[in-house]
Amino acid sequence: VNLYDSSKGLYRGYITMYDAPYGFKFVKNGSVWIGQTGVDGNVYTLAENGGDNCSISNGSYFWTVDMINMTATATPITTVGIIGSFAGSGWGSDVEMTFDAATLTYQVEQAFAAGDEWKFRFNGDWAYNLGQSGDVLAHDGANIKIETEGTYVITLDMAHGSEPVYTIVAK
Repeated sequence: VNLYDSSKGLYRGYITMYDAPYGFKFVKNGSVWIGQTGVDGNVYTLAENGGDNCSISNGSYFWTVDMINMTATATPITTVGIIGSFAGSGWGSDVEMTFDAATLTYQVEQAFAAGDEWKFRFNGDWAYNLGQSGDVLAHDGANIKIETEGTYVITLDMAHGSEPVYTIVAK
């Protein structure tokens, strides 16, 4: 989960979480452990240097962590897709990606024309999307542009590493 607005102490990000038998805690400034003192649905009440380990069902989530109000909200991601100017979407519908439980990644095969643009979108909702920001994916980032016509295999990994990453390989 990455810093979103330092003046508001807000962090947010996408992550796939599986098999955390001991739960998890948040870490502030690399050394302050933050646990939960309560949970109501998908909203956690947090405490610095205390609290219990958090737990959550296996799945992918969009997290919003508020260090001022000491809350964390986990929005379940129920669908992962790509949307764009390419045939079959036309910015109007998502092409759903398939989850691979062995690699904890999402994958789709898609034909593109040169110049097509696209993004990742979650839950069929523009409030939850990833686009390009420099060399990384970012919430509400710019469209990803296809330079060469062809069919590509796109893989999204939100389970390994500190940020979501994707690969796009010509078939």
